[in-house]
Amino acid sequence: MASALVAAVSYITGQHNVKVGMQDTWGRYNYWRNANGDLRALFRNGEAFQATILNTPLDFGDKLNADFGIFAQDSWTIDRLTLNYGTRFERFSSSTRAAVSPGGRFVTARSFDEIKMPTWTSIAPRAGLVYDMFGNQKTA
Repeated sequence: MASALVAAVSYITGQHNVKVGMQDTWGRYNYWRNANGDLRALFRNGEAFQATILNTPLDFGDKLNADFGIFAQDSWTIDRLTLNYGTRFERFSSSTRAAVSPGGRFVTARSFDEIKMPTWTSIAPRAGLVYDMFGNQKTA
């Protein structure tokens, strides 16, 4: 079962609108797949015309180690000029858990080792500039 934590706070003055926040998600996802007779049949006019052989039963799962991000942004207004700038840091780490699946009609029992996926880290800055040409807050 996955868990999540999300928080953000803003500080607003006449010239600044600052916002900072974070999000974090982590947890395990477990799956169990089974099919009647370990096959799936497709029927047309009451007659089977195609069968898909399945490797069921299958027990597998993912582990979300971290999906973490923090951000900060500011909107700063000076007369008719507004500057928008900020950055976000993100880290994502996951793996598959070790699993053992019993044998079925078409497959023998099998086991799978844990697979660690690459950890992704990024920093994403952003910036923008808006000028109110006529000072009526309708044109930018």
